[in-house]
Amino acid sequence: MLKYDREKYRELDVAIDKYRNLLYELKMQVISEKISNYPIFLYSYSAQSVIGKLLIETSEAHFIYITHLEDLYHLEIITKEHVEAFRMQYKHNSDKLCIMFYFDEESSGFSFVPET
Repeated sequence: MLKYDREKYRELDVAIDKYRNLLYELKMQVISEKISNYPIFLYSYSAQSVIGKLLIETSEAHFIYITHLEDLYHLEIITKEHVEAFRMQYKHNSDKLCIMFYFDEESSGFSFVPET
């Protein structure tokens, strides 16, 4: 089981490395167009996400979507009592890409990864 989990995270790292420049550009576009100050990229094994807009289907049939804090709040993924804590965490990591990963119900969360 642990090896399987490591493989999931390795695949996530590979995908982020491959698309890092594009994700950074999109992050800056979302901010500059005042769509949100909190863009988030969702990495998932599902092509049927209700979260965000599909950006990339990797060669491994994994998917990267773009969304933002406000969308996650409206979908009740981030609850009202957690919004401010999320904003503070995001602010302290503003030089990084915010990645929300969802492998399955037991393997999901957020990570901030360097933009370069």
